[in-house]
Amino acid sequence: MEHDPNPLNPFGIAPRLWQKIQALRLLDDLLMQTALDGFIPGAELILQIILDMPDLEVSELTVQKRLPNLASRDVILDVKAVDSAGRHHNIEVQCSDSGAIPRRPRYHAALMDVEFLRKGYKVEELPETYVIFVTENDILGAGLAVYHIDRVVGETGLPFGDGAHIVYANASYVGDDAIGRLMSDFRTSDPDDMYYDLLAAQIRAVKSNRKGVCEMSRVLAEMYNEGREEGREEGREEGRAETLSRLMQHNSWTLDQAMNMMGYPSEKKARYEQLLAALPAQ
Repeated sequence: MEHDPNPLNPFGIAPRLWQKIQALRLLDDLLMQTALDGFIPGAELILQIILDMPDLEVSELTVQKRLPNLASRDVILDVKAVDSAGRHHNIEVQCSDSGAIPRRPRYHAALMDVEFLRKGYKVEELPETYVIFVTENDILGAGLAVYHIDRVVGETGLPFGDGAHIVYANASYVGDDAIGRLMSDFRTSDPDDMYYDLLAAQIRAVKSNRKGVCEMSRVLAEMYNEGREEGREEGREEGRAETLSRLMQHNSWTLDQAMNMMGYPSEKKARYEQLLAALPAQ
């Protein structure tokens, strides 16, 4: 058990977890989910600024909502909000460029529509939706703070009007305007350096109260444990590959014969082929 003599860590959290929590930013989905859970004013402020809708009012807020997809796997929507006009908003934070490729928000929008249809909506009743990605880097590369993506008719350039909107907010944008200050708040880990007092107070609270700290610590600990387990399993697989290699060389066996002798499942063959190819030449 790690012990932290730091008086600012009063809950007995392991030092490495405490330091990790204090370094989290709104760009990290764990902090955003924790900070916005039940915090309608914060979600409202973020949407008002990114969408340039100062009158937008959030009436419902759900954090880390799990939606089933058609392949029976799950996707987690970081924050889902419904405003007083009936528009549905999915806010995602994404530090990885590969996690914000154009087909990713399309995927999220499709899953939202599937959820509505499963709830009994008719196609013509599908609500207006906004999938909003706050990205650490300028994914679309034009140096803008916000990018609005809507379908248009190619021949006329007129809006198609299907009610589906995709928005990219570029957290690398620096500017002395509302969106610039908000993006700065997304980038910083220290609430004392944040522009918006509403967000700063909430971040300060969740990083210092027992409920927020313990919840984030639990999630981080699970992530560390999963990582260690994945590492252990990878090591076990490499050891099995070495055993298969020795059997194949000593007995002039094929991979299938060696796997059958060891009782390894046939569906792992492609994985063992990959590992065998990476082994140093004997």
